[in-house]
Parts: sequence; C-alpha cells; structure tokens
Amino acid sequence: MNKEDVGQFIKDLREEKGMTQEELAKAIYCSRSNLAHIESGRVFPSHDKIVLLSNILGVSEMEIYSGKKLQNPNEVTPSFFEYVKHLKSKTKKYMIVSIFVFIISIVLFLSYYFLSSYNTIKMYKVSGESDNYIVNVGTLLVSKDKIILTFDVDSKNDLEITSMSLNYIKDNNPNFVVSHTSSFVYIVDSYGYNEYFNYDDLQKNKGYFSLDIFSKDIKENLKLNLEQVYDNKKFVIKKALSIGDDTTSYETPVKEVPPKIAETFLYKQGIYSYSFKDDEKLVDVYYYKSAGLFMVNEFLGTTIKVWHTFLGEKDFHYSLNVDKELIYSDYIDIDNMNYEEAKIYDYFKVNYLDKYVGE
Repeated sequence: MNKEDVGQFIKDLREEKGMTQEELAKAIYCSRSNLAHIESGRVFPSHDKIVLLSNILGVSEMEIYSGKKLQNPNEVTPSFFEYVKHLKSKTKKYMIVSIFVFIISIVLFLSYYFLSSYNTIKMYKVSGESDNYIVNVGTLLVSKDKIILTFDVDSKNDLEITSMSLNYIKDNNPNFVVSHTSSFVYIVDSYGYNEYFNYDDLQKNKGYFSLDIFSKDIKENLKLNLEQVYDNKKFVIKKALSIGDDTTSYETPVKEVPPKIAETFLYKQGIYSYSFKDDEKLVDVYYYKSAGLFMVNEFLGTTIKVWHTFLGEKDFHYSLNVDKELIYSDYIDIDNMNYEEAKIYDYFKVNYLDKYVGE
C-alpha cells in the first residue's frame, strides 16, 4: 500500500474529470484541506471515502487501493490485503492504548478515593471536670460530611446551671461556637456557610474546646478533654477478642448494617445517609456504621427536631429547636418513659426505627 501512488492517482482522476479540490471534497463529505492531504500522500483515505471516490471518479475500489488502473478492475490485489493488515494493526494498537488509559484511569480514581477517604472519620470521648461540674456521656464524631458534638454536664454540688457557652480555643484565641440554656449540648455541623467548626482544625487537633458554665452568681471555666477512640486508618478490620485465659475467649459482636439501610441509603466514607421531603417537612436520616449510631433530623420551617440512638441500647436522645432556640433536650430511657416521652418515642419508632432498622 503506497499512499503517494494512491494520492496521485486520485488527483489525476479528479483533474481528468475537470473537478476542483473544493468540488470533490464536497462530494465525498470532507474538507478541502483533508483532500489535499490525501492527494499529497500524507493521509490514506478511509474505506467509506474510497467507496465515494470510486463512484465519482469512475474506477473500481481495488484500483484506488492499488493506485493505478487494472486489467481486471474488480480483482482483489495485494494492496488491499496490505491495507486490511494495516487496519487490523492500527485497531489493535488503538485497543491496547484504550485499555491502558482505562486501567490508568481506574488506578487514579481508586488512588484519589483512598487518599480523600483515608483517616477522615474520627471519634473522640469527651470528658472534663472542675470544682463544681463534671462532663458525662460526651462524644465528638468528625467526618468529611458531618461533625457531631454531644455531651451532658452534671453539677457536683446541686448547682442549677442557667446557661453554658462553648468556645474553641486556637492559638490562645477563643472562637465562640454556641450557647445553651440547658446542661445538655447537641450540635450537628455541616460544612459550608456559617459553619460552627473548622474541619481541618479538628482533624489536626489545632485547638481545644472550652466551656463557660454559669450558675446564678458563679461562672466557672471547664476545659474539655478529647480522647480518640476510633479512626478509619486500618486497611483490614480484625475482630477483637475479650481478655481471658488461654482456654476461653469471646469475640466482640460486629455491628451489622440493617438491610433496609444498606439497600436504601447512600454510603460514603463510613456514613449511610438518606434525605427526602414529605409535604413541607425535610428529613435527613443518617447511620454511622462504626458507632452504630442512628440519627434523624426533621426540618419544618424554623423548627428542628432531632432523634438519635445507638442501635441495641435502651435509651435515645431527643431535642427540639424553634427559631434557633433550644426548647427541649434530654436522653430518654425507653424502659422508664412518661406519657410525653412515650409519644416522642412512638413517633420516632413508627416513622423511622421500624421503617429503616426493623426487620
């Protein structure tokens, strides 16, 4: 297959027909510059172009492949077989390059996903104690999607807490986070406009939380201690064994993801999430696999209702906020509920627990 002979042959036939490059290019549906490349021998015409050239210039396809007139115009020539061999080689190279690019793309994507997800989920135990107060039931969960901080403050001397102010101290500069009028703090933060926390600061432990507690004429400052209890840095998760003698050991139960959550929710970086709108109400549902934490946020205008519970436990937390003011917040023991608490729990159970966690 000689591209120069084929190109010159096409040019000679065009000139015999009295056609310009512009006219022939238009007839075979290509640009004049592309036809010029064909006639100069720099580009070999594709098979569909050869079929059109054959009809327009009055020669056989085999003659164009050969670049000359043939005694038997329809005879399959070695030039045609050479072209087919070249085409197969070109196709094979294209497939190899395509497969290589595909593999590289997959490797790059998996590398990016690993680097962007590795060590992005951390859980801390929150504690603290001063002369008059102690922090109980404290947890800080930091992920790339949400940051959840919750803790309860008890008085050692039966002092009534009138309000609390939470600050994040970085470089000895206090940054106000939020204030509460109850002894229980529950904060869910999303990234973006007007966020409570800085994700990088929490991930890299660039500061610490400080709590100002007010009780009548007493103001006391309490530093919150964070003890990391979990992160997602392990490549392989191993089942832990309880402490025992050489003959007896027990495996800790592994938290299973409820089937309905696994089927319905979107999974990303250790968190299952599902959002929907029901009439005027917007609902966000989350399940944190590592902790077994199931949480529901309901938004209706300026009213926010929040439930969360650790699956398998006998209590849950409920809070109600209206116009950015905390109206109610408390842990509720399922086995010891009053009438109002039972109504709150029944609503949570019927609409969310049974629907997404139940069998």
